[in-house]
Amino acid sequence: MTLEETKEAVAKGYETLNAFNTRARRQGRQVLERCAAEDRPCLLVVARPYHMDPGIGHEIEVDLQAYGYPVLWTQYFPTDPDLLEWMFGAEVREGLIKSPFDIADVWPSS
Repeated sequence: MTLEETKEAVAKGYETLNAFNTRARRQGRQVLERCAAEDRPCLLVVARPYHMDPGIGHEIEVDLQAYGYPVLWTQYFPTDPDLLEWMFGAEVREGLIKSPFDIADVWPSS
């Protein structure tokens, strides 16, 4: 491959990755909206999805989903400003957390 072909391939790869991330975050928002409307919990896994492969994570997310809990991953958590304000705005203003992305209150070893 030429340098130009390589650059084009890399650009296409990033374009595809960005499209996937956008789609995953959109689906995450739909899950959150549905759970809020139905007043039911969902779980946020503070890890990357590849950490949950069967050899490492023992398919814990599969067990949780079997009990009816939707599972969201931090990597694909929706970051829409209105959603972050709705979920974390009061805690940020009260100084309980530094930002919507502050996980010190849920993961003490962070």
